[in-house]
Amino acid sequence: MARFNPIQCLACILLWSLNVLGDITEEHRCHKVQREFIHKRIGSSTLVPNNPIHDPSVSICFNGARDSGRKSCCTSQSEQKYVIASEKYLKTSIRTKNAYLKKLLLDHISQYEERIANLVQMSENSTVRILTDIYNIPREEHQGIVQEFYNEIRQYLKHKKHMTLYSAVATFFDKIFPAVYKNTLNDGTVTVLSQEHSDCLRHKRQEISPSPFGIQPSTISYKLSKALNVAKSYVEVLSLIVEAVNTTDHLTVNGKCKDQMTQLQFCSHCESYVEAKPCRGFCLNVMRGCLAQLSTLTPEWEGLIRRGVRLEGGMSQTNDIEKILNGVDRSIDAAVMHALESEDLYDNNMKALCNFPVTVTTKAANTTTSHQAHGHHHQAPLNRRSIGGDLYDQVLEVMKELLTSLRMFDTMSDVICDQELYYNQNMESDQCWNGTTIGRYTPMVEGLSSYVRAVNVDMDPKITTLKEKLSQMKINLLARYSEQEELMFSDSENSMVQYGSGDSIHKGHHAFTTDDEDLDGSGSGFYSIGGNDGSGDGRPDKPHEPVITRHPPNPDDEFTETKPSGGDGNTGAASQITVSMAAMLISVVVATIFV
Repeated sequence: MARFNPIQCLACILLWSLNVLGDITEEHRCHKVQREFIHKRIGSSTLVPNNPIHDPSVSICFNGARDSGRKSCCTSQSEQKYVIASEKYLKTSIRTKNAYLKKLLLDHISQYEERIANLVQMSENSTVRILTDIYNIPREEHQGIVQEFYNEIRQYLKHKKHMTLYSAVATFFDKIFPAVYKNTLNDGTVTVLSQEHSDCLRHKRQEISPSPFGIQPSTISYKLSKALNVAKSYVEVLSLIVEAVNTTDHLTVNGKCKDQMTQLQFCSHCESYVEAKPCRGFCLNVMRGCLAQLSTLTPEWEGLIRRGVRLEGGMSQTNDIEKILNGVDRSIDAAVMHALESEDLYDNNMKALCNFPVTVTTKAANTTTSHQAHGHHHQAPLNRRSIGGDLYDQVLEVMKELLTSLRMFDTMSDVICDQELYYNQNMESDQCWNGTTIGRYTPMVEGLSSYVRAVNVDMDPKITTLKEKLSQMKINLLARYSEQEELMFSDSENSMVQYGSGDSIHKGHHAFTTDDEDLDGSGSGFYSIGGNDGSGDGRPDKPHEPVITRHPPNPDDEFTETKPSGGDGNTGAASQITVSMAAMLISVVVATIFV
């Protein structure tokens, strides 16, 4: 009988244990890959083998059909899941980089439009109160007219087609004039205004000389049109910028980019190098190639943002929409007061036009009362807090953020690859995934310009369409501002104006004093409407007859009448040119601004 040897028994047990552990290790060589597959929600772990195998269908991470003896933790099924995950990673990276700017702009557009809507409503309410409480016009006689006028302002802001407010302002004063005459101007002898006389006052108001409401209709028309047009253009530019960001968020990733992203992000898993970070140079080459089409947007993107900045400049002083909307009610107040104070100048002409009996009336008591009321009205300025603060300050903050994004499409690949958590930042490192194994990335890292100039850049049709939209916005802005300036001087071909540095442009009975730098579009000058104290044809609120005088900017200036400075428009070396030539010159200057 053999003698039991405990040493030999212990050796056998140890040998058996080593064999078992070896088998276990062999059985779980791909367990890290399986775990990562589940952790990153790439797919089911059953798609990853327990042990390295050879799958001839693998084609992205290596050529399985050619490398017949190569085993890995990848199969054709897991490889396709890696492709989907790589595309998702790229799109998520782009959206993450765009998220802050997009949210900032969307929130600002919403707040900006809401603030303007509140300002319009406040101005409407104030106008109703002035006409009711200050001038004793029954609410039912004017509230509908006021509401219709302010609805025109709202529609102007929403309307996509460019339009002016000259006709809306003129219509408002036409319709309100009968109520003003009946309740404010007449001496009490007219208790009921016949429909015939009411219609005549409405239809003939612009023919009365001098104009009952003075220059205020022209003041309101000109300033509202300029300020609201800039505000509307500003929202359009910001909306197009948001559209550009949205388009890049949904970029179509082509097949070549998907394969390269898979090699960058996940092919290291085939060799069980789950913890290895891709080399920075490898990342830069792949990302710059995939995002090259975004970089082609940069010229149009920069141009759009810079035009947005120019619009911001145009919002200050004369085109400050917050200031101007806050002053519409005061200008309507001033217009009615002008009608009251100057009635003796146009009364006979008005009554002759509408066949009123001509009588001698005294307005002293009524005028005094209205003067007191008018003065009291201006003693209660609007509280800034009631309108939500300074709108222009918010615009400035948004412009600052936009300026920091001028090169965002050029730098996006670098920003993504700068993430130390995901990519090895040492360009000389030999401990990163280089696309084949753990080692140094030796290929030359291409500059961005090489990819942008490449003729074989596969462009997403959405990017091409976006480039066209960005370019079209520039053309639209040029046309819009040229048209607006032309409108100011449109008249018969026989009209003559005088133009020169520091000279006056005479048109009819009005003067437009200008220096060459007045038309620089920077918003640095303050333009106000001036007149000739009631002389002329009595129709200063016609759409084509605003009267403008430039004064030094003053932040405290209100939206009220400013008399033009005196002087002979024929002095100096002014040369005579036609109205159409003046319009053409202004169009060229404005076009130069937006190039």
